[in-house]
Amino acid sequence: MILRAEPASLRKSVQPAPYTFDFTYGENSTQQAVYRDIGAPLVERAFAGNNCTLFAYGQTGSGKTHSMM
Repeated sequence: MILRAEPASLRKSVQPAPYTFDFTYGENSTQQAVYRDIGAPLVERAFAGNNCTLFAYGQTGSGKTHSMM
């Protein structure tokens, strides 16, 4: 078996992907604040005929489902 290394000119450079967040909330945040900042504008856009998605990310058991309800 012969293994060949790719020339440096053919190697792909891996750049870190930039991530941005519209909002972040701490442990003392209220559901009202989250809804005011994110939920209400999305509901208005949905009623205007736009497709909307709200993605909640966080540790298991941190209350995402409860907050989304």
